[in-house]
Amino acid sequence: MDFRSWFPKSPKSPLNAKPLEAGRPFPMNLRTMAPNGQTVAVGIVSLHCSHCVDMLPHLVTAVVKRRIPFVLVSSGTPQENANVAAYFGHPFPIVSIAEEDVQGRFGVEQTPYFYFVLGSGIVADGFTADTAEDVIARWLRHGYPHA
Repeated sequence: MDFRSWFPKSPKSPLNAKPLEAGRPFPMNLRTMAPNGQTVAVGIVSLHCSHCVDMLPHLVTAVVKRRIPFVLVSSGTPQENANVAAYFGHPFPIVSIAEEDVQGRFGVEQTPYFYFVLGSGIVADGFTADTAEDVIARWLRHGYPHA
């Protein structure tokens, strides 16, 4: 079965959300998901976004290869996210959220969207990316640890 076929497209309604700014608290406790107070890359995706679904295999490969602490926040149902985790071999935590929380809680209108969150729970950076390589390049420019 083709991974991409699991998730049909669904239209989104714009809410004019504003992304979280650097220096502000991230609205999710990542401490149990990122031991030792590490900076964490958080990817926010919609499983109805074809670009997100296409990017996911490349993103998984890149963060695993570089050993980047990563959490995926997905609008998928818990079962869909369990399927994604099983498909990729559970390389990082996946958190299920409602589609409206992508916009309301995280200030994200368009996915994929990424945040780098310091071990203290403060947003260091927020950005869109077209490729997994863009995410890794930005991580490296910040000088965060990797393998």
